[in-house]
Amino acid sequence: MFGIGTEELNLVDRLSRDFASGELAGRREELERCTFEPEAAVQVYSKAWELGLFSLNYPPEKGGADDPVRTLCVVLRNLAAVEAGFAAAVFTHAFGCQVLREAGREDSGPLGEVSPGEPSLVSVPVFDRPEEVASRLTAERERGSWRLRGRVEYLPLGGVGRWALLPARTGEGVTSLFLCAAGGEDWRAGPPVVTLGLRSCPAVEVTVEGVPAELVGEEGKAGEYFDRAEDVLSPTAASICLGIMEGSLEEALDYARRRVQGGWEIINWSEVRMILSSMAVACRTVEMLVRDAVRGLEEDNGMGSQASRVSLLVAQDLVRQVTSDGIQLLGGNGYMKDYGQEKRFRDGHHLLSLLGHHPLRKMEILRFSAP
Repeated sequence: MFGIGTEELNLVDRLSRDFASGELAGRREELERCTFEPEAAVQVYSKAWELGLFSLNYPPEKGGADDPVRTLCVVLRNLAAVEAGFAAAVFTHAFGCQVLREAGREDSGPLGEVSPGEPSLVSVPVFDRPEEVASRLTAERERGSWRLRGRVEYLPLGGVGRWALLPARTGEGVTSLFLCAAGGEDWRAGPPVVTLGLRSCPAVEVTVEGVPAELVGEEGKAGEYFDRAEDVLSPTAASICLGIMEGSLEEALDYARRRVQGGWEIINWSEVRMILSSMAVACRTVEMLVRDAVRGLEEDNGMGSQASRVSLLVAQDLVRQVTSDGIQLLGGNGYMKDYGQEKRFRDGHHLLSLLGHHPLRKMEILRFSAP
């Protein structure tokens, strides 16, 4: 998978599989409650932090992987096959850390206090573009320091993160990036936001009233840092879609082998086999796109950014198709919480807005092809 072969990648592959089967499998209802009870995630998050699953794209000298993008692809695919919401939480933290690295701030926030103790997660609005968040958030200078004021309507990990990385509008009317501590008198986190899916990555609405913040990078470059991080990590987000798709295919295959109708296991019906085949083809398509995107980024051949973003856009389209087919193959059972298909369907549709509105990001691809 994604060229696994090095000792480190094989080790991380086994580690993430064992974590998914031991800590996530069989806890669907408990982890779904993370939306309403963020503290329900603390034990699982702490275990993953101790295992290093949240630090894969840290600088190597701070415990990061030698091949962070490929490693994250492997880990997120394994996690998402069992619990996509937790994979989204790992991605959210990784994206925030990547933005800090792109801005040249490897000494800030979670990257500046690496320790095996309590998780030091960073919350970042990964489901919105920076300019969308900045339209409701301003940064002002007061006695030589920056203060944030306004509201963030949807902040993943906002109820459990120690840090927050937020884009805000400055007095010059530009969108800049700021890092602040999540908490304190001027930080008001509202009740958890009820979401369609990915509920083990809890999100809250946050209001800030003069929270002290540190400017990250240069003023007016929040969008640039976000775009750079998106170019690097889009294949890892596509791997979350792939994990959901493969989980859906696996459950559909298992059900079709056991379900008897008219004296035959339904897997012997040509219509069912055709649907299963289409699901398998979609999985392999995304796997190949992700592998090629990772290779393009590693070789820096000039096509890496485009291949990276396309891998996610195609994965977001196909995850809807595959999870829908997965429900249909289980019949009425596909809509029941006793099975995992309805949750995969919700998670897959929620992923459509990851890194911004899906149709608008599709149109953005045109700029790569413009003369």
